[in-house]
Amino acid sequence: PAFIFVDALDECDDGRLYELLESLDRIVSQSGETVKVFLSSRKNIDVTQHIQTSKVIRSQIVPEKNRRDIDTFIEMEVQRLHSKKLLLGGQISPKLRRKTKKKLQSGASGMFRWVTLSLETLSSIKHPKDYEKALRSLPPELFKLYDIIYDEMMGSGKHASRLVTMSLTLLLLRHK
Repeated sequence: PAFIFVDALDECDDGRLYELLESLDRIVSQSGETVKVFLSSRKNIDVTQHIQTSKVIRSQIVPEKNRRDIDTFIEMEVQRLHSKKLLLGGQISPKLRRKTKKKLQSGASGMFRWVTLSLETLSSIKHPKDYEKALRSLPPELFKLYDIIYDEMMGSGKHASRLVTMSLTLLLLRHK
């Protein structure tokens, strides 16, 4: 059998979500027993209108249920970045490390990706005051973190921004 895993359905816009669900329904219906689909999201999305088959396994990710996993991940990642001197060049104080962990734990909302992107953003900062400001202003939305990272890439020099623009253009053209 083949397995299709789709994570983060809640991050898909409605038009694309229903198109995706209907396509998955068609694939599963036409495949007999050879294709199984697993869907996950943080919000409860009613897929029953679009998927008629019982071969689809649904799972709602509830932040409270994966909190311990997120907390462990945060602890390990902050420690890893600290040991590699990637947070303030290794000069981050224990107090600021605790603040970082606390902010990441309160903002994660069950999203490992949000934690990872937040730490990537914080890793680029060199001064403690700038770090604290960035930590306080981490956006709760994943897409806003992507915006911050995009802005950083575009501001990192003429050649780097040109490379980013060309790469994103190629990705967009590929999907048309």
